[in-house]
Amino acid sequence: MIKMIKSLKIVFSILVMSVVVFTACNPTGKLKKSKKEVNPYSMSFDVPDSVSYAIGMSMASYLERQGIASIEAESYSNGMKAGMEMGEAPKPIVDSIGGIIQEFMSSYSSSMTEKMAADSTFVPEPMGLPENISYNYGLLLGTNLVSQNLNKSNLDILVNGVKDHFGGTPKVALEASGSTLQGYFDLTDSLRGNLNQQYLDDNKMKEGIVTTVSGLQYKVIVKGTEKTPSEEDKVSVHYKGMFIDGSVFDSSYDRGGPAAFVLNQVIPGWTEGLALMPVGSKYIFVIPYGLGYGEQGSRSIPPRSTLIFEVELLEIVK
Repeated sequence: MIKMIKSLKIVFSILVMSVVVFTACNPTGKLKKSKKEVNPYSMSFDVPDSVSYAIGMSMASYLERQGIASIEAESYSNGMKAGMEMGEAPKPIVDSIGGIIQEFMSSYSSSMTEKMAADSTFVPEPMGLPENISYNYGLLLGTNLVSQNLNKSNLDILVNGVKDHFGGTPKVALEASGSTLQGYFDLTDSLRGNLNQQYLDDNKMKEGIVTTVSGLQYKVIVKGTEKTPSEEDKVSVHYKGMFIDGSVFDSSYDRGGPAAFVLNQVIPGWTEGLALMPVGSKYIFVIPYGLGYGEQGSRSIPPRSTLIFEVELLEIVK
């Protein structure tokens, strides 16, 4: 079961951070959906109904283990729909939504602690989530479904999985739903690997793209005129990291300042690419997974991911 929850890759831990107001008071509100062109490298695949149901059961199982005995299903569903329409939310918004939940959990915990201190026979009450908290859980998990490429889930069936688990009337056993999820993720991991390779094959044919012996692809946007760093040098860079579908997973620009590191202490694609850049240059790197985070990926990088970086080499740090 632990493996299944890990495979789901929905980051429940961020549900306990800090506060947003616009969602707390609007358990039935909706956000406008923006129209997007079809992306040939989209990592979002169809989600069978059986998988949607299994995701719902997995979510409910997690909430149950946190001491939550019930949710307000309609508000939870409305929140998930709004979150999916919002798309992948910026971190400040995610942190803020988590604050509403943290405030509620802290208040509940304090209340139960006070009652137990006053009465040694008191048994803590099961935690039920009111409308606004159910909505915010749904909102946050909806944005996570988008970020984890599960936005084609059938939300009605997913919410049925949540309700059935809490109601003790699941259509399938929790272990069986875990197997369903694992099979789906194994399949989509394979499909994503094929798409990542297809991007590399397509990109190398584009004008201005240079492919090195190792397989690194790069394009010169601005060519600097100063010194080129060695692998032992510490450098200062601005960068934006993207997946092949164009979604950004990391950016020094968003953090408000450049990053500094020694070339030989980063992924091989960066070490090789930056060593080609004179200071003052701006390049685009397309890094195969073998020069990136490999077969296993990392906490925020899926397995076998081709990564795209826009990189400005600002200086060699003395």
